[in-house]
Amino acid sequence: MTIPGDLPIEPRGALLITADASGQVSHFERICVLPVEDYTRYRQAYKQVSGVLFGSIYTYFASSKSLLHSAVMAANQAADAGLIQPNSAPDTFATWLTSLRGTALSLCSSVAYHQDQMLRRIEKAYGEDSNTYSQVAGQFHDLYDGYAGYRFLCRLRNVMVHESMEAVTAAVKQILVGGHIQSRFRVTIDRSFIAQSDMKKAVKTEIVGLRENPDLLELADAITEPLTTVNTAIETLLLDNMSSAFQAVAEFDDLFGGRPGLRAIANSPDDGPGPHVPAYMPWSQQVIDIARRRLQPHP
Repeated sequence: MTIPGDLPIEPRGALLITADASGQVSHFERICVLPVEDYTRYRQAYKQVSGVLFGSIYTYFASSKSLLHSAVMAANQAADAGLIQPNSAPDTFATWLTSLRGTALSLCSSVAYHQDQMLRRIEKAYGEDSNTYSQVAGQFHDLYDGYAGYRFLCRLRNVMVHESMEAVTAAVKQILVGGHIQSRFRVTIDRSFIAQSDMKKAVKTEIVGLRENPDLLELADAITEPLTTVNTAIETLLLDNMSSAFQAVAEFDDLFGGRPGLRAIANSPDDGPGPHVPAYMPWSQQVIDIARRRLQPHP
């Protein structure tokens, strides 16, 4: 019988994977065949819990910030080696500036993406008209109102996407230290460009009124702690609303009767000739552990 979509063709089920003394996988044992409904329920539950545990939207911000820092360090090293000469070979500087602008856009976009996706997740879990959704939206409003870096990066993203990447600029300062040239790149918001842009008036006035171009890495550093705090609070709310997923994860783990080994769901039928190793989706023990902890009664 043909089953539409991604539903499994039996037999598919719970798979126990064990290793030998060297740590190499040595044995696959099918614990049981799963009905289509359970197969789908267990897979969806694992995806939901692991998505919060390992797929944090915050990591995009953290990674983008790290990438911009690395790009600046690489530009410094290239300038130290004479590969960037803005005064005598401007094309060498232009190439690096383009790269730095692209990385800067990634940083700005990660801030906007984080807010958008976390609100979507809360809406899906609790509903747009819920008090929880209003609470989370209020936390993002507080970030925007309370931290200039958050305002600047959010609005800079819109200008870079809808107007020009030239809203970001870079400058390099070179000094002689111990007989060696040391270069210091700064990637900043170009106040002169912002002054002519369509950026929201209040934030535009704030940026243009500064004494110097704001440094993007400094802005990102300034919002890291408050953004982390908000992200943690939201992820806790999401976990609080996942009791059915935790229950399904625990049910799947119960199929193994406490036996040691890696739990997995087999995804392909054992219908081929000769030795057969089924395709499978391994389950992280961390996902199982958090499901167990969340299901324990709180004192």
